[in-house]
Amino acid sequence: MAEDEEFPAFMPIVCGQIDDLPTQASNAVRIFISSTFTDTVQERNKLTKEVFPDLRRYCQGRGVEFEVVDMRWGVRDTATSDHLTSELCLQEIQHCKRISLGPSFVAILGNKYGYRPIPSTIPSEEYDTLLGLVRGQLTADEQQLMKDWFRQDANVVPPVHVLQPITTNLKDYYNEDEPEKRKQDRTLWWEIFKKLQCILRKAADCAVEEGVYSKEDMHRYHFSVTEDEVRQAIGGSGSDNNLFFFRDIQGIENHLESPITPKMLDITENGTIDTEAQSLLQNLKTEVIGKGKLHRFSIQWSPNGTGIDPSITEHAKYLDDFCETFRRSMKEMIDRSLEKRSKVQNHAAAQLYEEMLHHASFCAKKCSVIRGREDILKETSDYLSRHTGKPLVLHGVSGSGKTTIMAMIAKHARQWLGDSGVVIFRFLGTSVSSSSIQETLSSVCRQICYAYGVEQPSADILEDFTKLVQHFRHLLNTLPNSEKPLFLLLDSVDQLISQNDAHSMHWLPKNFHKDVHIAVSMLPKLYGCLDKLKETLLDEECYFETQPLPRDTGVEIVHGWLEEMKRTLTEKQMDAVTNAFQKCPRPIFLKLLCEKCSKWRSYDEIDESQLPSDVRIAITSLFEDLERKHGPILVSHALGYLTAAKNGRTQVELEDVLSCDDEVLNDVYQYWDPPDETVVRIPASLWKRIYYDIKEVIAERQAGGKTVIAWYHRQFWEAAQDRYLSSGAIKKKRHELLAKMFLGEFSKGTIRPITLTARGKAFDNADRHTSLQPLVFGDDVFNLRKLQELPHHLAEASMDDVLADQVLFNFNWLLTKLRAFSFLELMSDFQNTSEEVREPQFTVEMNKLEEMMYLASSNLKSDPFTLAGQLIGRLSDTRKDFHKLDELLNQAKNWVDGISMPLMSPRSTCLMPPGGPMRVTLAGHPTRVLKVACTRSNKYLVSACEDSQGHIMANVWDSATWEVIQTIHMNNSVPNLKGHLAMAISNDDRYLILAHRSLGIFDLTNGECLTKIEIDNSLVLTDVKTTDGLIMAGSMNCNRLYVWNITDGSNILQLQLPGTSSIPHVFLRNASSHVVAVRADANIHIIDLETKRTIWECPATKGNSDLVTSSILTSDEQEIIAGCSDGVIRVWQLEHDSEQPRLLLRGHKKSVTKLLINSKYQLISGSLDATLRVWELSNGSALFTLSGHDGAITCMTFIPNCDDNDEMIVSGSKDDKLKVWNTATGTLMNTLEGHSSWISDVTVVDGTHGMRVISACNDKTVKIWLPTQVMPSSLSRHDEGPPRCIAIATSGRYVTTSALRGVTKVWNANDGKCLHDIKIESKCLLTWPGKDDHILGGDSKGQIHCWNLLNGEEVWSYTAHTNPITHLCWGASMELISAGGSEAKLWNVSLSESVTSPQVVFVGHDDDITTVAVTKKEESNLVVTACKKGVLKIWSYDSGECCRTLSLNTKIECLAISRNNRYLATGSKDGTVAVWCLEAQRIGQQISTSHLSDDTVVCLVFTMDDKHLICGLFRGKKQLYMWDFQAQGEGSSRYLEGHHHAVQVAKLLSNGEYLLTSSRDCTLKIWHVASGKLVTSFDCQSQIKFCDVVEIGEHHWLVAAATKMAMVFLDATLTNQAGHKSFASGNGNTIKMEDVSASEPKHVTDKNATVTSAKETGRIGQRAPRSKACKLF
Repeated sequence: MAEDEEFPAFMPIVCGQIDDLPTQASNAVRIFISSTFTDTVQERNKLTKEVFPDLRRYCQGRGVEFEVVDMRWGVRDTATSDHLTSELCLQEIQHCKRISLGPSFVAILGNKYGYRPIPSTIPSEEYDTLLGLVRGQLTADEQQLMKDWFRQDANVVPPVHVLQPITTNLKDYYNEDEPEKRKQDRTLWWEIFKKLQCILRKAADCAVEEGVYSKEDMHRYHFSVTEDEVRQAIGGSGSDNNLFFFRDIQGIENHLESPITPKMLDITENGTIDTEAQSLLQNLKTEVIGKGKLHRFSIQWSPNGTGIDPSITEHAKYLDDFCETFRRSMKEMIDRSLEKRSKVQNHAAAQLYEEMLHHASFCAKKCSVIRGREDILKETSDYLSRHTGKPLVLHGVSGSGKTTIMAMIAKHARQWLGDSGVVIFRFLGTSVSSSSIQETLSSVCRQICYAYGVEQPSADILEDFTKLVQHFRHLLNTLPNSEKPLFLLLDSVDQLISQNDAHSMHWLPKNFHKDVHIAVSMLPKLYGCLDKLKETLLDEECYFETQPLPRDTGVEIVHGWLEEMKRTLTEKQMDAVTNAFQKCPRPIFLKLLCEKCSKWRSYDEIDESQLPSDVRIAITSLFEDLERKHGPILVSHALGYLTAAKNGRTQVELEDVLSCDDEVLNDVYQYWDPPDETVVRIPASLWKRIYYDIKEVIAERQAGGKTVIAWYHRQFWEAAQDRYLSSGAIKKKRHELLAKMFLGEFSKGTIRPITLTARGKAFDNADRHTSLQPLVFGDDVFNLRKLQELPHHLAEASMDDVLADQVLFNFNWLLTKLRAFSFLELMSDFQNTSEEVREPQFTVEMNKLEEMMYLASSNLKSDPFTLAGQLIGRLSDTRKDFHKLDELLNQAKNWVDGISMPLMSPRSTCLMPPGGPMRVTLAGHPTRVLKVACTRSNKYLVSACEDSQGHIMANVWDSATWEVIQTIHMNNSVPNLKGHLAMAISNDDRYLILAHRSLGIFDLTNGECLTKIEIDNSLVLTDVKTTDGLIMAGSMNCNRLYVWNITDGSNILQLQLPGTSSIPHVFLRNASSHVVAVRADANIHIIDLETKRTIWECPATKGNSDLVTSSILTSDEQEIIAGCSDGVIRVWQLEHDSEQPRLLLRGHKKSVTKLLINSKYQLISGSLDATLRVWELSNGSALFTLSGHDGAITCMTFIPNCDDNDEMIVSGSKDDKLKVWNTATGTLMNTLEGHSSWISDVTVVDGTHGMRVISACNDKTVKIWLPTQVMPSSLSRHDEGPPRCIAIATSGRYVTTSALRGVTKVWNANDGKCLHDIKIESKCLLTWPGKDDHILGGDSKGQIHCWNLLNGEEVWSYTAHTNPITHLCWGASMELISAGGSEAKLWNVSLSESVTSPQVVFVGHDDDITTVAVTKKEESNLVVTACKKGVLKIWSYDSGECCRTLSLNTKIECLAISRNNRYLATGSKDGTVAVWCLEAQRIGQQISTSHLSDDTVVCLVFTMDDKHLICGLFRGKKQLYMWDFQAQGEGSSRYLEGHHHAVQVAKLLSNGEYLLTSSRDCTLKIWHVASGKLVTSFDCQSQIKFCDVVEIGEHHWLVAAATKMAMVFLDATLTNQAGHKSFASGNGNTIKMEDVSASEPKHVTDKNATVTSAKETGRIGQRAPRSKACKLF
């Protein structure tokens, strides 16, 4: 297959191979700099100061890490005591070759060959041979010298002779307290060194001469460190990634007397050129390196004898040329590597390949040192061979070896299954894609599909967790077979983040067929994974607990590990290890012992009492060894910084933060200065030496697109925390420095002076050269590490002010993190901070902002770029009291002002501000939310609706985070629910039941459909209830009653009752196992479930055809209460002789919709008459009438535990509001406003955040409310009723509105404040062009008014009609046209005086005129009127004569006249749109017609070129249509997709390029007319029936809208290029602006659009893992 060609060993890895694996790809450029020490100081310093920072930025901008390993920079030119520097360098070279993306090694060679060390180890056989050859030539002292300095270590296999550390024989070599002794020892060491070197070289030369060894074998006794490094780099693979620089100083041989020359050239002790070294150098350059990637430079010796001198022009130019060549070459090599990566065709396969390869490599590494554990392997094999069809669960305490065992199982599984078997494994938490259950299952499903050769899952499946789990189960059930079985292994489930309720284990199949095997491992306590699994996986045979290692197994493992390292122990040493292991027989302890003993020499005497006895002591011992070896300050700080990380630490970050630490630098630079006084950093080798000593207990993983290191076991983190961060002051100090580093306070270019106390020197111009820390490196390349780590460190350091300024109240931070991560990840910054802050005012402002963010969450999740508008629209009125919020709003406004993309942004508060009852809005429903319910545990919330295809859909939400954890779909046998849906949750919270024409039983925890029951298509199931393992349901339009078993869906009862009346309500009498069926005709049946017969019936009252609309069973199960369509409530006694109800409760004027009974045996009823009533059931007395709603009561529920009683209820209504009542007093407690349509259902949840009301609505949202919180009063709006008209003054300074039953208001358009209340209800408003300070209004009494907007006073008024004014518009020559009743009139008006009589009257309609249109030509203009009956009349403008009458037989809702005055368009209530001719000879002739919808055409507007008619529709799947009305067929007609509810207004902006629309979906949208693409959108969160727009500047418009919730004033800014750019659309709702800068957003996304892959496009690396739940309100 193609993937095999593109990715090495793709299919073998897919099937589970872990042998002969290819190298893992890297996301880092890591180069090792090799050079001689003293002669390349200037080159290395200039690279460090100028080139490396530039390359770091270059890589960061491409999503790549850049790291330089210069093991000599900053290190003294002396051999270290343990002689390990060279070995460390060689390890680093291999590491660079392994992980570097592109270049990995650079050598800078001058005229000096350099330091030639003594080998630190010599194979004993070779050592004895060499010494034997020259023993006769050695003096006794020389032979003793060799014995003193080389000792045999028999623990190495084969044995070696080891050069002893210098301090073994020269104790004062590092004795800084006694300088003279130190000097003596150092002088003595160099004498000894030269003698040892001479002896070994003599022996090596002798061996070559006598043919014992080859010259190549003995060359290592002669070559330099640099040549050793070069050979290591060019050997093996990766040699193409090397870069060489040769620099020749001409004339240097003529200046041997200069004190500088020995630094630049190899000089013997007698002052002559070392010809041997020069010969070796020449050989290195010509033979070893050869041609390669080589750059040569030649310069003259400096006249002043200073070597390389930047003050000399030639030398300065050389250094510049050298650096430029270095920079260019590196970039070319980096680009080449990135280009190879970019050529990958299948990026999804590449991502999966890297993930599989990571886990295969991890498994192989674990298995490489495994010995023993055959017992657990046999148990596993036996378990699999039994084909139990259930998962194997391995559990045990941390450090008990679970991961190692799982790796062994993965390795051996291929043997157990056979060569054709498929083994898939994930070591969870070791990579980004294995940190969340959704990403893990996504990659597993994709691997399964590759393994079995089936089509890859679609994005729709991978992005929907519920669908993903279902698909995962489907793959397991259908693909594996006896010829190709499957083994799935998931290690460390507890390492998953909590997203999607991962730790509940509901996603894990508990049963599967015999050809599938699953193994999982976990800790027994962490996150309760094991306990939760045992709730559903009951078979004890499935569980295996790791046991302590037997002594013999432990010994075998030690031998195995040592064998892998080619080492052994003496018998005494092995006994010591064995005895220590028996005290703590755990694998992790054994691993620590092995790490310790692997460093023992055979000649080391071991004090058994000093060995650790448990894990913590062993870890402490490791830390103590590190501190002794590397120094307590360096180690404690380095490991403290590592431990303080939130998500691991990159090695660059560790070197950077250590370089920021003055205490560390003072410790490092006690005895020598930094090589460059302007660059002060720790030498790279210092951290590398620590890292290589701890790498076995460190794990590498991915975080923020980078490879990070972290403690592998939690015990190490805990021990390091206790040792290095237990002190509050120290912990704070470490976090503070890390925070400052991520803030960029030490970044390259920032001077951070330091005084090195021991040196007595101040470095005033010191630059620490740490990595730059912008929020965004380049075009959508985010600094994920900073975004993850900085808030954590600021909070831990209690840096409240900085946290506020840089994170919580920083607009760029908030926007960038929303774009780079998830909404929850952003809000975790607030959660993690709230416990740390100290200032009360800080807490108040932070809580207000946090609450605001949750209010805006549905918008921010779908489009982060709505952040500015949400902040301004919700917080503007609170800014004066809160300094930090005020500054944040200023930043948001500055962002809006500076953005170069189309945008609508509010000027003032127009959205629900924080502090009110609304807490969160849950979007994600394609249609009206029909039902909402909460589990009894209050853990989950379920909202159900109809999906876009007309089938059933339910979202399951986590009530702790309000994040959707799964979406359940069920196809109905007949699409279109028509508002009918039944839903129930079982008493044990395990099952969700959804029903319409079919009934589905779903596992609520994982969304799996357990059973689906198809019902007769002629009926609809109603009132589904569950209790005691049963499901009951009645039926609409049918007389059937159903009862099923909830566990298997088996039918218990299907009963057809006599008659034809439907069964809308059913109840179970638990005390007697009787089902009570309440029929629509008030007939009541009691059916015995055992006999399946009716045992009692109360027939309907004769002649009573009233339908039962609601019913309830009393708590004692003795009475049924039925609310009926006649408004009467009937109380029936069950199994009573009387056929009459016990009580008739009269009071409601319309149908009773809902009933509740409280603990006091009182009934609460809701009705279509908009009232609720409270009744005393004992005697039927009416206690209270609860009035306040303006629409029918649709739903209600109790608010339990509110004020310690159940007398509080919440009701939902057709008036779009919820109200909270105290039924004990009959008082209204609160009104909950915020929905934009009627309330369909309501429930409550008493969760971790307290009591909350949950409402479902026709506006496609669910909202969460704090029922006792009062609505804030800061919103500018009409309180007396919904708005009905709006007009903007031409200057944009004033906006005038009026409302039903209210007043006319004049608003300041700048700040949204009401200027004047005019006590007249205007039915319509009209701006007076050229008279910016005045406006006209027509009222309900037929009067026309002229008001002065400056003072709100009336200028004049006159009675124009005897009926309410329904329309005002300007005529062709600025005459005023009014419509009222069945007449329209034309008036000449002026500001100076009112008029008394019309100029023209248009009379002829026999019903009220609804709308008017006017042509505006130079002459022969026409007036068009339409009335309620659908009659259209075309009149002569001048005479009032009717030119044409057309009867459309349906109400005409809207009219439009083309710009050229040739066409008239009509939109009708039946969904028809027509275009008519207005030319003189063809007036009223129909040109074209189209039936667009089954409902109203609401608004019409012609495009500027009159080629298209834009139609706004009331309903349908698509609400905005651009009709090419002159075309034959479709022509260029198309839908403008984006709105999801009725389009109420459509207006062309003044330049004709853009279209403004408003909708009942709560959004204002601006479209580019030519392309039909959405340009920008604003969510007003309330239906918008009335809006207006006026141009106030070049490409700048004011948009004003009047909603029920608030007045909305928006600045619409549209760039002049917008209409001419190439509009690339991703999903039909997105428009790219090419002129947006790299640091600014590039997409404008509609809130209703589906955002692909959760905003990850363009992000550096993988998607960052999401955090767990945030604090909610």
